[in-house]
Amino acid sequence: MDFKTVSRLATLFSKLFAEDILKLLLIYEDISALYDPKDEGLKLAQKIRERKNAGATFTVTGSNDFISSMSILVGEGRQKRVRTISLTVTQGKFLYHLPFPTATFMSVKNILKKTGIDESHRAEVLDIIEVLKEYKVIEVG
Repeated sequence: MDFKTVSRLATLFSKLFAEDILKLLLIYEDISALYDPKDEGLKLAQKIRERKNAGATFTVTGSNDFISSMSILVGEGRQKRVRTISLTVTQGKFLYHLPFPTATFMSVKNILKKTGIDESHRAEVLDIIEVLKEYKVIEVG
């Protein structure tokens, strides 16, 4: 294919998808406008630990320094089903150092320090914390 043909195709594609791309950009701007760094600071300061009898099972892999996945029982009585969540290495390291139900609460920021996870990965950790709160796997103190 020569440059002229590629150029025509690129123009055609840009016209076909321009509206969709602009919509995505607008949505992204709307979401970005909702971001407040103060909220993130509050989330990093919250103290958490694993909830007693939460019904979650953690799977540790190979080197035993992070959790690769977790399974949570969801539902009531005979209608329970298992929800398995695959974790990133960062999320797995964080959960590996999550305080046990009998331990004292620890701030998210201190757990990050303990694990050696770089602060640039905090959004990834905060995402899994929200999931854990939703499924009542952790408690906030």
